[in-house]
Amino acid sequence: MIANDTHELSGNEHECSLCENTFDKAGMRFCPTYNQSISTRCSPDVRREEQCREDTTLSARALSIFERYFSANTLHFLSTPIAQSLLLTLLLTGMSATILVLIYWQIPMATPELKTVFAATLFKIFFFLLIITGVVSWLFTLARFSNRLTLNELRAQTKALATEVAAHERTARAYQLAKEEAESANKAKSRYLAGLSHELRTPLNVLLGYAQLLSGDGRMPKHAKEPLHTMKRNGEYLSDLIEGVLEVSKIEAGRLSVHREDIQLRPLLEQLVAMFQQQAISKGLTFNYHFPSHLPHFVSGDKQRLRQILINLISNAVKFTQRGSVSFAVRYRNEVCHFVIKDTGPGIDEKDQEIVFHPFERVSHSNTAVSGTGLGLTISRALAELMGGDISLASTLGQGSCFSVSLMLPRLTNTNRIPVDEDNNVTGYEGPRKTVITIDDEASQRQLMHDILTPLGFNVITANDASEGIAMLEQHPIDLILLDLKMPEISGWQAAKMIRQSGSKVPIIIVSANVRELDMEDNAQQYHNEYLTKPFVINNLIDKLGHWLNIEWIKHDDESHAQSTIENAQNKPLVGKNQYQALKSLAEIGYLSGFTAKLEDISDHFYMPMETQKTLKQLASQIQFAKVVEKLDELIN
Repeated sequence: MIANDTHELSGNEHECSLCENTFDKAGMRFCPTYNQSISTRCSPDVRREEQCREDTTLSARALSIFERYFSANTLHFLSTPIAQSLLLTLLLTGMSATILVLIYWQIPMATPELKTVFAATLFKIFFFLLIITGVVSWLFTLARFSNRLTLNELRAQTKALATEVAAHERTARAYQLAKEEAESANKAKSRYLAGLSHELRTPLNVLLGYAQLLSGDGRMPKHAKEPLHTMKRNGEYLSDLIEGVLEVSKIEAGRLSVHREDIQLRPLLEQLVAMFQQQAISKGLTFNYHFPSHLPHFVSGDKQRLRQILINLISNAVKFTQRGSVSFAVRYRNEVCHFVIKDTGPGIDEKDQEIVFHPFERVSHSNTAVSGTGLGLTISRALAELMGGDISLASTLGQGSCFSVSLMLPRLTNTNRIPVDEDNNVTGYEGPRKTVITIDDEASQRQLMHDILTPLGFNVITANDASEGIAMLEQHPIDLILLDLKMPEISGWQAAKMIRQSGSKVPIIIVSANVRELDMEDNAQQYHNEYLTKPFVINNLIDKLGHWLNIEWIKHDDESHAQSTIENAQNKPLVGKNQYQALKSLAEIGYLSGFTAKLEDISDHFYMPMETQKTLKQLASQIQFAKVVEKLDELIN
């Protein structure tokens, strides 16, 4: 056991476990306290004192001798303080008496009277010394026993402390092992969530992309456009939910980051209204919104994070409000944008207003069904603070809540981008044809890019991996590169680095579901020009293409289109009471699909004012058939 604990440096050299110096083998000894070999030159401490040489101490030697001549009871009596004090007193008294007798014998006495006086004096000195010796012996014995008790207690406490330290060391090792296992499991979970997010968002991008293409196709039947818009809105909502799941792992790992980009503010807000207005109306709620006219066209910020914060807050307001209204207002002043979401829901008690921001915490009410994970407000606050903003809550129990979000979103005044309309009315661009290459290992993604860009007049080249794409760059004059990140063999980051190292200055737009991992690459920012998150909005892709290729888009001539509509309408018979009555019959029974189909059929065969048609369609989509009937009664009469 000693050899195992001693670290041999050479044949006769060993390392002391206390001072960590090397000594000859002859200068080492085994310490029972440390259970290791130590050097004989190391001074014993309190913990080791006499334990390493128990058999060589004076008391141990004396005890071994006395055990030969005395019984155990006698030895036990002799070890008591009184017995030891008496023995010490007798010993010192004998020594004093011997010294006094020697003095008596050594001093010559001239007369017997002087000898008698001198002897009496020595007797007095002896008895005086006896008293002093007795007291000193008793005090010495008590001090010695007290010192032994203290030392034994100290040793016991030291031993207990050493045991506790050893236990803490074992606990620390177990904790470290458990921590490493937990971190490993958390990293595995994060990798799984990231991979799952990528696998979900990649096919979702294809679905949303074609939904946007079909909804913007003028050849699509009118009755199919509304389902396509519904599919598009729900797909975008699903994309935000997937992003929220991924944010949970990032919050746990402390890897949240901000990616600055140009945000077209008003279309973003209108998308949020379209996403939740129908949901609020279906619950019988009034959804109010107000966006001032002086809002800037472009601001700088993290669009995905901003969407996520507002979606969480508006979704909660609609979900928890059972009657009344939900309002969404925006104010912009001094480069700071204030978003205010009010509701007439159950409200939150003052003592719970901070709890609702804690992870997995939900405040339930007896008359309110609570669903969800309890992470929405936690993620929203973390994202707002990450963006340098703040979320505040003002609520009164039973009256409603008001969430206010303040974010620094600087106005972009020097951008040369033209705001893109929400409706995709771009048909082409001016100037020579541009060649775009899309590098993606997914065939469906390449086909989607081809179907989006080819009708706009682009020459689209596709490559199924980075090697093929880099080879095509040498064979064709490429104006812009659309590059995926997650590809086999050579990743998008490596491909971008290789392209830049070859001397190419062609703009690179990263199009990937993993674009939020930009911060994982130290030098990623210097290799690409822009990024686009899957699933993306086609108008955002068009906006970025226009910016980096410096092209001027060709759009629908809205005025000529309106004029053509009026001319076609003048060739149709005017809608009459019979048609309005047919619509009224369907509205009275609340037959939404039948009402919508009938309205489309009437608008195809009869001339109906656009304002009237738009009003009826809007009221029907909001399930407000009572107002539809009132409107039709006005038209009939």
